[in-house]
Amino acid sequence: MGRTESDEARMRSLALGLSATRVAVGAMAILTPRAAVTIMGFPAAQDSATARLVGRLFGTREIALGAYTAALVRRSVDQPDAYALNAAVDSADFAVCTATLLGHRGVGRAAFGSALLAAPFAATWLWLRGSCQG
Repeated sequence: MGRTESDEARMRSLALGLSATRVAVGAMAILTPRAAVTIMGFPAAQDSATARLVGRLFGTREIALGAYTAALVRRSVDQPDAYALNAAVDSADFAVCTATLLGHRGVGRAAFGSALLAAPFAATWLWLRGSCQG
């Protein structure tokens, strides 16, 4: 049995919501790096020009990936490669955050929070990929 229009609408809404979240996080990292550092839980002592540069690079990645995925999904909800790419990025983020937590590198709160977000995002992207026809 195939997908219904309601299923496709739900998939599109979910993919666009995740993409919009990615773009919003990226924009925050670029436009208000100090706020991003605070919200993400990094220690104030580690807020430096270098950290803000890396944060802005992260922001450009988030905006590019979110905008690209949203553009594809608006044309067709069947975007298994885009969903797989998003899942891979979020899975890699989860792995990096987990390694950071295990290494006790002084940013445990930020690593834990980021891992806590990355895991369900990756799982949702994988679910979307699995829901594609063909």
